[in-house]
Amino acid sequence: MNYQQVSALKKNERIEVCENGKWKKATFQGFINGADPAAWIAYDERQTVPGSIIATKVYTGLQFTEEYWNAQYKNSIFRSISEEELNAELLEHMEASG
Repeated sequence: MNYQQVSALKKNERIEVCENGKWKKATFQGFINGADPAAWIAYDERQTVPGSIIATKVYTGLQFTEEYWNAQYKNSIFRSISEEELNAELLEHMEASG
């Protein structure tokens, strides 16, 4: 995702976040403003474990200029989930609740 896409994230939007070199599916929960802008991220894997942390603070790097951010972070922090994966999740959810 590029700077503009990350800046435009909306609550409950599905994304993937790179954590410790691994891409993990998650849901965006909102931004935290400050000197080091961050986002609240709810990782899927943590939502199924009782007593697990619901949301995790992830630094976005959005305090940097758009050109610098796109050059350095564009492909290393956040990425969109493909439409096929989102459709598969929706079908799975419908089958589970139907």
